[in-house]
Amino acid sequence: MKIGKGKLHFYDQPPKYPGRGSIHHFGIQTDDLEEGYARLQGMSVPFRKGITDLGYMKYVMVPAPDDILIEYFEVERENIPAELSDYFE
Repeated sequence: MKIGKGKLHFYDQPPKYPGRGSIHHFGIQTDDLEEGYARLQGMSVPFRKGITDLGYMKYVMVPAPDDILIEYFEVERENIPAELSDYFE
């Protein structure tokens, strides 16, 4: 879903705890993942692990209420594999 210049990503993945309206996670794209991650750490957000770097994107999973996860991610456009380029455009 495009929102202004950004996108909100919903994933077709079964939730850990199925129920009405449940989702596993959704993604929020950022331009500066490290800064956002440091800011959330400063607010004592309890991360299970740090930033994952896939080469073309980096992400961290942020715990949210109701056992939903927020994937906070940054895309490195120059490194996107050809098969994913349409998805990230």
